[in-house]
Amino acid sequence: SILDYCAGNGGKTFGLASAIRTQCLFSNSSQASYIVAHDVVDERLRQVKGSMSRVGFVPNGSGDSSDRDVYAAERGNVTIEIMNSSTLEASCLEFDAVLVDAPCSSSGVL
Repeated sequence: SILDYCAGNGGKTFGLASAIRTQCLFSNSSQASYIVAHDVVDERLRQVKGSMSRVGFVPNGSGDSSDRDVYAAERGNVTIEIMNSSTLEASCLEFDAVLVDAPCSSSGVL
């Protein structure tokens, strides 16, 4: 399981999902993978949700509230769940890896 903590509009999330699906298809693996897309800005999460069908993910109906949307890959064993901060904190999930692409200030100063 992977947490994309700063998911933004979902580019890294979808890249991870694509890499995992490709690896599973070529290795004939049936291992399921789980990615959580999180961001502190709800509008960004709405953009991720809006892009799901375009990149081959369909709702699987297991989200238990409006704050949790779960999508399954049409091919491959990848599930992506979209969570806001309060839902993520309440879930007490553990992850094998965390991707943090911390927002840049764009100031050019370290």
